[in-house]
Parts: sequence; structure tokens; C-alpha cells
Amino acid sequence: MGDKWFLFLGDKKISVGKNHIPAKLMTIFQEHDKYMDEEWASQVDAINARDVNLIDPVDETGAPPEAYEGMPGWEEYVEAVEGDMSRVFGYSATVETVAKRLSLMGFTPHRSKQEMSSCLRELREFDGDDAIYVREPGAIEHVRHAIDCEEVVEIGLHALITGSKSTEMTEPLTGLEAACLDALELFREHDEDPRTLLAALLDGQAADTIVRLDLHDLLSAGYFTRHDTVSACRLTSPVTRPADLQCFP
Repeated sequence: MGDKWFLFLGDKKISVGKNHIPAKLMTIFQEHDKYMDEEWASQVDAINARDVNLIDPVDETGAPPEAYEGMPGWEEYVEAVEGDMSRVFGYSATVETVAKRLSLMGFTPHRSKQEMSSCLRELREFDGDDAIYVREPGAIEHVRHAIDCEEVVEIGLHALITGSKSTEMTEPLTGLEAACLDALELFREHDEDPRTLLAALLDGQAADTIVRLDLHDLLSAGYFTRHDTVSACRLTSPVTRPADLQCFP
């Protein structure tokens, strides 16, 4: 399954990655933005210090491996992993704060959307096609839509927000929205800088909405300890293992 991190905008899960520290996204936070459940995090660090693998602490039957039994705080830890783990360790700040930090780094909404459109345009030139292909529900063949790259970006950003709502009342995406969202996939922690997508995505969002990077799974896997200044990690590409973590003194 891998060790995952999650990026939330309010209650919307807008990005996810695994088996690495999202170093570029970490630059939008400062150490005072860290949140944690101190009791849970201290238990994790204690277990990790004994060189016990925490990737899958509870097997499919729900019974903890014998290797963990008897460790300090183990019963409390098992109770925690069976509950809501989404808010036990990570970093968070308001949209207003994150947007200002991104802007200081050069990631403004206008510039980010321009760069995304330009990138999509270059891909179209390489493919020799200036359209996007959409498969509507029940249709056998894809439908060709002649739509400019700027509109693809706007529709895709809107689809990312609406499609990430954690509610059963969420309307399903249209074929066009899904296709535009797929077109933005390369900006989600792949070849392009994920801060470009984030800066564009925050445009027009409520200033007091919380942007939260959930890192509890990486802490459990031993990528760092609760006392490490993870927000000050140097950008090494890629940062994939605990041994690769480099932090400022």
C-alpha cells in the first residue's frame, strides 16, 4: 500500500502521494503550523525507536502482531489506528496565509494558470490535436471538443474542487469536467511543481479555509520523528526514504 500523505483544502482531499516526503509542498508551511496528537506521536516515536516496522501495525484480522504486544502505549496505539487518524500529525495554515507564501515564491494564481495552459498547449502541439476527447455516460465513442487550454484549466480546477467533496450529495462530474480534470493530472506531484496547481486552485477560495498536509502515515513509517523540523527540510529530488531527509539545523 505504501506510506501516504494527503493534502486537504477544508474537508476536500485534493492531492495524495506515497513513499516520499512532499518536499515542495512542505515549503508552504512553517514549523509553527505543525499540529499533532502528542500522546499518539510519542507512542509512534517510541515504537519506531525499537526498530519495529509500523507500515501495517494491525493485520487484516484486526489482531496486532505479537512483536508489538507489551510495548509502552501499545493498547492506546491500536485504539488510535482503528479510529480517525487524519488529524494526529501534519501541518496546516489558512488559504490566506498559504496564498501569500506561494506568491512570495512566485506562484501567483494568474501566473500559475498561464503556465498550466502553456504546458497543455505544448502537449497539444506535440500530439498535433487542439481538442479534448470526452466519453459521455452510455456513449460508445469519445466526443471531440474544440476547447482552448485556458478553459481546460478553469474547468479542471473547478472539477477538482467539486469532485473532492466528501459528501454523498456531491453531483457526479460531467464527461467534459472529468476529461479536463484528467488533463491536470500531471500537475499533481508528478512532472510539474505541485505548487503551481495549488496556487491556481486557491484562487477565489475563502481566506479562512484551512489547507492541511496530513503526514501521520509518514511519521508512522519513520520518515521523521515528531520533533524534527519537517517544514525546514531541504528540497532533494526525490525525497523517498527516511535516510534522504535533510533538515536545516
